[in-house]
Amino acid sequence: MPYRYIDLSYLGIIAGEDAETRKQLLALLIEDLEEQLPALGQLFRQQDWPALFSVSHHLKSTFAFAGNEGMTSANRLIERHLREAPDGPQQDFIAAQVEAMESLLPQVLAELRQEYQKT
Repeated sequence: MPYRYIDLSYLGIIAGEDAETRKQLLALLIEDLEEQLPALGQLFRQQDWPALFSVSHHLKSTFAFAGNEGMTSANRLIERHLREAPDGPQQDFIAAQVEAMESLLPQVLAELRQEYQKT
C-alpha cells in the first residue's frame, strides 16, 4: 500500500534487501523525529538561532530518509534562512516553517510506525 506522507525510496536504497537493517533504520528514524522535531520547536521559542541551525542541519538527513517533501522543504528553508539572513532571522518566517513540520509529524510518524510493524 502506498503511503501518503512518507516515501521510503532512499531508505530502501541504503538498506537494500536486508530486512534487519531496514527495521533498524526505521527505528532510528522514528526516534530521531520524536526527539529532534520537538527540540526544533523549543529552540525556535527560545530564539536559540545557532542551536536551531544545528538541529535543522542534522534533520536534513532524517527528512531524506522519511521522504516527506513538506518537511524537507520547510527544513531547507529554515537552514538557508538562518545561514543567509544578514539582519537576523525573521521569526514569522521560521515560525511558519516549524509549524508546517510540526503539523505533519503525527501523520509521518504514524506511517513510519506502520512500516516498522510490517518489517
